[in-house]
Formats: sequence, structure tokens, C-alpha cells
Amino acid sequence: MAKGAVAKQTVFETILKTFEGSFMYNNGKECRIPIEENGDILQIKVTLTAAKDIVDASEGSTSAAPASFPAPKKASVENGIPAQHNTQMVEPTEEEKQNIESLMAALGLN
Repeated sequence: MAKGAVAKQTVFETILKTFEGSFMYNNGKECRIPIEENGDILQIKVTLTAAKDIVDASEGSTSAAPASFPAPKKASVENGIPAQHNTQMVEPTEEEKQNIESLMAALGLN
């Protein structure tokens, strides 16, 4: 299995759950997110690549994520297959809602 494959799958699954109507395309290599802009339907294409070098956000970044974003969790793997977790839906906190609103505004998606 390629380096970062499990982590990328975890990120794609989060994107698919977050954006209604999003779907995988191109043999699972990209995620398409349909969104309306100025009355037109667009698709945002998301592809993921595992970084070769691990860097600190302060090393030359022009726009780091807000400090309130949690560190990413390590993906669980069992026998090379992502582990299935029993998850329970919980409502987002007000802080999480504000983070999403800020992110959408920064991306011009509001």
C-alpha cells in the first residue's frame, strides 16, 4: 500500500461526509464537490498527496490554519485495511461552527 493511502482515504471520507453531493471520481483519485457560485453549479476537484517532508506550519507558510484546529489523528490500520470505528453522531460546538464559517468565507464559499 502506498505511503499515506490510509490517511488520504480518511481525509476523503471526511470530505464526503462534510459536503453534501460530493463524490469520488477518476478511480478514487479525486473527490468532486458540487457547489453553487453566482447561480452556476461548479465542481471543486480535490486531490491529495502525502507530503514527502514534514514541516512546521511556521516554516514559510503564508496562511496557517487557526490554532484552534486540532492536530490530525493517526489513521488506524488492521492488516493493511483501514479499521472500522463505531461512531456516534454529535452536534458541532459553536466554536466548530464558527471555524467552518471562517473557512468557508476564506474559500469564498458563503
